[in-house]
Parts: sequence; C-alpha cells; structure tokens
Amino acid sequence: MAAKCIENPRSKRLNIALIGKTGAGKSLTGNSILNKDVFDVSDGTDSATSETNWEVRQYGDQVIKVVDLPGAKDTRVDKKQDFEILVTRMKEAMLIIPEGYHAFLYTIKYPSRFTEEDAEVLETLKKILKPDVTQKHCILLMTGGDDFRFDNKKKGKTFEDLRAKGTEDKTIQQAQLDRLLAEVNNLQKANGVYTDENFENAKALRERQKSEAKGAVIDEIALEELRLFLDQMLNSDHNDLSKISSSCAQLIIRFGKSNKNGKINGLLGKLTTLKQLIDDTYRVVHDTPEERDKRAKFIKMKVDGAIIKMRDHVEAIEEIYRDLKKRQTSLAGGIIASFGLCMAQLHMVATTAAIVPEVVVLAPLALVPSLIVMVGLVIKYSK
Repeated sequence: MAAKCIENPRSKRLNIALIGKTGAGKSLTGNSILNKDVFDVSDGTDSATSETNWEVRQYGDQVIKVVDLPGAKDTRVDKKQDFEILVTRMKEAMLIIPEGYHAFLYTIKYPSRFTEEDAEVLETLKKILKPDVTQKHCILLMTGGDDFRFDNKKKGKTFEDLRAKGTEDKTIQQAQLDRLLAEVNNLQKANGVYTDENFENAKALRERQKSEAKGAVIDEIALEELRLFLDQMLNSDHNDLSKISSSCAQLIIRFGKSNKNGKINGLLGKLTTLKQLIDDTYRVVHDTPEERDKRAKFIKMKVDGAIIKMRDHVEAIEEIYRDLKKRQTSLAGGIIASFGLCMAQLHMVATTAAIVPEVVVLAPLALVPSLIVMVGLVIKYSK
C-alpha cells in the first residue's frame, strides 16, 4: 500500500460518539471502526470502559475520530446518580471534541429488546443536547447479527441483507464498514455536525485551559497527526519513503512549536532519529540503477534491517503517544467541575418508549460481528 501524507485531521472528518449499556458491543464496535484494539471490551456483566476514551484513524479520504463513553445505566446506582454520571460523560465528550459530532451511535445487543432503560438514556441525551438529536444525529446499532442470522435460519426465515457469511473476511468487513460510514455521512450531509452552546462553551474552556497551562497541554491536532503517522508507519510497505519522511518532518515542526517547557523532548528525539533512519533508507533504495543491480541482496538486507529498527522506534513513540493521551485526558478531567451545562430540564422522567426509525438500513456489519443499522431515531412516549 502506498504511503500517504498525513491529512489535515480537521478536514474530511467524521466525529462519532459511542453510547450504550454495558455489554452492548459499544467498545467492540469502536475497535472495529478503528481497525485496532483501543477500547477495553466488556464481558457483558461489568463495564470494561471506566473512563471516556478516544482514538482516530484514516479511512480513505476521511479522518474518523471515535469517542467511547463508559457503559450507561449502572445497576449499582440510583436513577439520579446514573443521570449525573451520563451528564459528566457527555461533558467529557464535549471537551474531547468541542467542534461537535456528526453521529451518536447507540448500541443494543441482539436479542435484547429496546427497554425503558434504553429510552431513559436517549431521553437524557435529549435533555443534555437538543430534543431532535435522536432524530437527526443518532444511529441505532443492533449488534450480534450473527446470532440473529442463526436464530432465523432455525426458524426457516431469511433476512436478505443479513446473509453475508465469513465474518472474518476482510473484504466483507470493509464493505460493511463502508455501509455504516455511508449512513453517518448521509446524516452529516442532511443535518451537518451536531453542536450547540454547550459545545461552544467547551471550546472556550479548552482554549482558556491551553492559555493558562503555558505549554502543558499538547495540541489535539498534533496528537491526532501523531496517531495517523504511526498508523502510516505500521501499515505502509515503505515503498514511498519520501512521503513518510515528509510526514515525520511535519510532526517534528508541529511538536517543536508545542515544546515550550521541554516536556516532549523525548518524543522529538525519537521522531528526529526515526526521520534520519527513513532518509538513510531512502538513499540506499534510490542508489544509482547500476549499483542497485549489483548490490540487490545487500540493499535488501540493509533495508529489511532498517525497517525493523523503524518499527522499534515506532513502538517507542507509541508508548509516548499513549502517555500524552492520558495526560491530555487528565487535564480535561480537571476542568469538568467548572463546565456547567445549559439544559432545559434537569430531572429524569420514567417513560416507556418505542423506536420508530425514519430509515432502516439492514447492514450486516460483521465487525461486531454484525449490526442492524437504524437511522434517525424518533422516540414516542406512552403515558
């Protein structure tokens, strides 16, 4: 696969938030979208996600940022506490992406029904955000499509859009992921990015924090670019070393500007060493044709050795990246208390609800292992 220069993480992007009860396949869905194990996966009893986390990836010409919120509806707390916890999680989500979200994905695991608890979570979302958020910016993902397919096969029924087999087939997985992202893109085109005054307040709060921190807060764009570069290094066949070198140079400049207090000297040193190694390897590969023909075996051996060294450097940078992310999350958590939300209602109303999707797209997203995608959630309440 040919290498690409890092895309600007603020262009051609999709911001996605994952919401759902514990064990509903939320974190596993996120890992599948990102194509790597980032979020801890629950066994279905206790939530494996203890804090709000995020990750970013390049997919085609888009940059996808996924935010994984801890499982909603903790049975160990009462409704008031549960409401307050979800409010805090949404604050965290706003601070992570103050620009707003293109879609909120709510997960339910087959064969579970859409319960009163699910309705309460979405009702809380409407209280925190806007009443039409579920209709314009939500997608319901029913995970466990393989079980659905098996159950209906036993009953002699078919579900044409859920016939895809071989869920480990990467081609099928990619096609199914394309379908889900197409729905997110459709929401984006129809309704734009979701934002409101709370997101504007979150943005102002983050900017003030950066100003007061005097270099202690790493620029989010720089962190995202670092993640994309690491993926580029790990997934590339290294045939386009000049572009990889260019991406590395961009990062060195970006982090150099952020290194006002010297706290990321280690990262800059690793990136500089890696760039030198990339450039040295490029010179070996692009020797004169005559020399390359004569020394083919030697060059291959040297390049293979250089690639191993590159991967070692990438792993070291990966550790630094994870540490920077934790530091960033911790700093964001420190301003949660000063972040007051503007909400019309601050009390929970127990309701029963039914979901009537405006559009139903049966997407056999084998990633989790399969998903039914329902777009545009309209909640109807019975008294």
